[in-house]
Amino acid sequence: MPFADFHVHGNFKTFFTGYSVEEKAHPWEEVKIGIDFFLFKSTNRVLSSQSCFRQLFDGDIRLGVVPLYSTEHAFPDSFLLKVVDFFSKKISGKLFRAIRKNSITYWQQLDDCYKHLLRARDPQRDGSSGPEIVNFTRTYEDFKEGAMNIVLSMEGAHCFLDSADDVVTPAGMDKLIGRIRSYKLRQSAEGYPRVFILNITHLTQVPFCNHAFGMKLISHKEFIPQGRAISPAGYKLIEAVLAYDKEHFPMIVDIKHMSVESRKEFYAYRRLHYPEIPVIASHAGCTGISMENAIDYIEEINAPVFNKRKCNLVTYRKPMGILPGTEFNPWSINLYDEDIVEILSSGGIIGISLDQRIIGCGKIAREKMSKAETFSGIKPDRPLLGRDPGEGALIPDAELHFRHFCNTLFHIVKVSSRIARPVVNAWERVVIGSDFDGLIDAVDFCINGCQYRNIAVYLEEKLPALAAEADVTLPDTPEKLINGLLYENARSFIEKYYSANSFPA
Repeated sequence: MPFADFHVHGNFKTFFTGYSVEEKAHPWEEVKIGIDFFLFKSTNRVLSSQSCFRQLFDGDIRLGVVPLYSTEHAFPDSFLLKVVDFFSKKISGKLFRAIRKNSITYWQQLDDCYKHLLRARDPQRDGSSGPEIVNFTRTYEDFKEGAMNIVLSMEGAHCFLDSADDVVTPAGMDKLIGRIRSYKLRQSAEGYPRVFILNITHLTQVPFCNHAFGMKLISHKEFIPQGRAISPAGYKLIEAVLAYDKEHFPMIVDIKHMSVESRKEFYAYRRLHYPEIPVIASHAGCTGISMENAIDYIEEINAPVFNKRKCNLVTYRKPMGILPGTEFNPWSINLYDEDIVEILSSGGIIGISLDQRIIGCGKIAREKMSKAETFSGIKPDRPLLGRDPGEGALIPDAELHFRHFCNTLFHIVKVSSRIARPVVNAWERVVIGSDFDGLIDAVDFCINGCQYRNIAVYLEEKLPALAAEADVTLPDTPEKLINGLLYENARSFIEKYYSANSFPA
């Protein structure tokens, strides 16, 4: 069967193998980092390729939403990636140094990322065939039967910047908005592909809105949230992103990585000004709780004395899952029940991440939160709830990871049943958003892009029994639901909102 992935990095690892586009490894080449087998032998190879185009081809991906991405300065400046750079010959130290020093700007990186990604259409260096089946599209009408159809997104509006100072002056904002509009053109312009989906922020602070803390492996001060909600420049950017006319498509905003207060403000803005444009979360997990109940799962909020970024450290008790043996990750980067309602009510779609941590597997660290956004009504250093001493450690295996995946799916379905208007069938609004090659520790039942079939096999064998265990009624045959989750839901959403003719009218 064909598969779709709503957030998969097709050229992320190969991009770092050379300084110029010509020097970089081909997007079909699998990158293996030797130190990965020592540093991350207990994980699923975080640093080596999880979704090069060869892996996606072997996994039978027919629809892939692939993000253009400019690497934030904090990544190559972190201690871990400096170690990787030192020990690995696969990584271009020249590129890492240029990113750290901003001698190659985010805007320049974006252009290089697109040019490198386009090489996936070309024959590989060894002359083997296959890559010609990659089809980069601008609208749904461009789709080709049997091809690997690629839709472009962009992970982080920082990609449009030369520097953060661009937002300070009217001229800088005009330049920024002009760049955004160039990626929304209905008629193609050379060097400017259509970007269908945009994340406003990613993993470091940007001058548009606050982000939710999302790092586990890499430590750097820039990963720590510092602000609150959406800035004035952020509102101008969002207007430019959502607006459309006879010459420009709208972009759809992906709320993944936005802080909870940023999300609230964005929802209110979209409902008021652009209610016809849906909201999505392309590679997400669920907190399992509502925003108003989040404080019931906080054990402690601590403000360290030596704390250059003036953040709070939030220690959680994990909410129990619907399925026995499962839990949710309550970090605010995940979806609260209110987020699920907002997305589904807007006509949007939710991509379930295949990152173990995001879907609730294993222990979680403390979340770093901006003081301006830390849950109100709770004072630092005030213990609230004790951990249940009978709570057992989770066993990291494929079966348990799959139960967590289904637990996330069932929670979305149950939350959707509370929506009075419009009537929502959540089974038609959930897709895979793996985040492969997003530096994730992938679930053991599907560790890379070669293994999408494993998800189908697990679902075919276990979905009816797990649904009964969770007291969830399947609204159709398992076969139809599985096909929807793994391909048809994504295709239908793309057909409706990526069409040159039907949206927006």
